[in-house]
Amino acid sequence: MVQARYTRESRCPSSKTKSAAAIEQSDMLVDRIEVLLSQETSTYATRNYIDASRGDLTNTPEPVNETCRLKMVEWLYAIIDMCQLRRSAVPVAMTYVDRILSSACDDEYVMEILKDRNKYQLVVITCLYIAVKIFEQQVISPEVLVKLSRGRYSEQDIEREESRILSVLDWKLNGPTALEFVQHFLFMISDSINDEAAMNEVIGMARLQAELSVANQSLAYEKYSVVALASIRNAMDSVGFYTPQEWAQMLQVLSSMIGVDPFSGQVQDARLSLQQMVQKRSYQTSILPRLSSELVRNASSMLPKPALEREISSPTSVSRLSVTNIEVGSTEQYA
Repeated sequence: MVQARYTRESRCPSSKTKSAAAIEQSDMLVDRIEVLLSQETSTYATRNYIDASRGDLTNTPEPVNETCRLKMVEWLYAIIDMCQLRRSAVPVAMTYVDRILSSACDDEYVMEILKDRNKYQLVVITCLYIAVKIFEQQVISPEVLVKLSRGRYSEQDIEREESRILSVLDWKLNGPTALEFVQHFLFMISDSINDEAAMNEVIGMARLQAELSVANQSLAYEKYSVVALASIRNAMDSVGFYTPQEWAQMLQVLSSMIGVDPFSGQVQDARLSLQQMVQKRSYQTSILPRLSSELVRNASSMLPKPALEREISSPTSVSRLSVTNIEVGSTEQYA
């Protein structure tokens, strides 16, 4: 967390060469980052609910586990890609899921979800429904979600679950995500990256890993800022353009501006987790091939060529969504 307010000079090392508008924008962004850093350790913090509940799930034949999360995240990205909506809706939806399951205010509801994979799936798709409704101009109707779930749930089930979720979350729906931190952090050091191609590569690679991190159960309990810094450091190491020392100097500038530590042990551990995810075949053949064309181009050095050649056709609008074109997930597929 940020432990003290910083002076304008420490926030904007190059303020002498910036316009007043640019300085004001930089200060506003630092303020926003400080709010996000505070939120991720308070209102929007999560915990390891899988391990915390393991004892209570001993007699449950098929409790929710890490594989369930992966299957659901794959499914959500497939839905979003087919609907031509922004992939950032998926991290937002999964933060809702994690906060619900980390909640101590309704333990009965939490155990109900963790003991029943069908209930977990309903909560996940309802969280996506909420996230899209809030952050997108288009919405995915409950009717479409009913079809995508192969009739497992009704429109009334989704609407009823929405009310309960909003109550558990206390209507606090605009918290941080790793993807948002990636965007803010890179903007803060953009003046130091003079090569446009280098900047585009780092943005693409970091966004790719931030998106991937949502599927990793252990990273779900990590601070979003830590995952973002890990994504950025991995991206910098992968794209070249500058020496490791030069990249490190840029990150030191970020550290001096907002007080985060890009070289902490937590960041290093998250880096290793992300690297392992990128290398795993299961991720390459599920989430990664569904990346947008922009991210596929920027991430080409991290993926095998056959995976990049796959494409998914998308409908022209959500209302005309052909659900038969989506390989939907099912709780029956969970290992």
